[in-house]
Amino acid sequence: MERSPRLRLVLADDHPAFLEGLRRILERDYDVVAAVTDGESVLAEATRLSPDVIVCDISMPRMTGLEVARELRRLSPAIRVVFVTMHTDPGFVSEALRIDVSAYVLKTAEAAELREAVRAAAAGKLYLSSRLRESRGCLYRGRASEKAQPRPRNG
Repeated sequence: MERSPRLRLVLADDHPAFLEGLRRILERDYDVVAAVTDGESVLAEATRLSPDVIVCDISMPRMTGLEVARELRRLSPAIRVVFVTMHTDPGFVSEALRIDVSAYVLKTAEAAELREAVRAAAAGKLYLSSRLRESRGCLYRGRASEKAQPRPRNG
C-alpha cells in the first residue's frame, strides 16, 4: 500500500525563537518547506512552493497575517491557513473566520493542539483553539464544530 505524501507547510512568525519552536513541533509530522519572518515573504514562498498549509502569526511586519490570508484566498484558494497567535480579541477571530481561515490557535496552546489544528485544516475542517471554544458565551462555538467545505487543490 502506497503512503500518501506528507503535507507541505510554510511557517511564518516574526519572532525567530517562536518560529524555530513551531518548526520543531511540526516537522515530526509534516514537511516544513519554508520558514519566514514577514507577511510579504509568506506570499512569495506560497507562490513559489504551493504548500498545502501555511501556519502563521497575525501580527507580522510588511503584511499582517490577515492581509496574507485575504490575498491567498484570491491567489491560491486551495492553500489552507492556520493562525497561531496571541490575539484573543473577538474582532480578530471574527475577521479570521470571515476570510475563511482554516484554524485559529492561541500561542498558549499545547503542541498537540497545534498538530491537531493543522490536520483539521488539511482535511478541510475549521479548527478553533480549545480556549476560544470553551470561552463563556463564545460566539464561535457553532462555527468551530462545522465542517468547512474541502477546497480542491489547484494543479
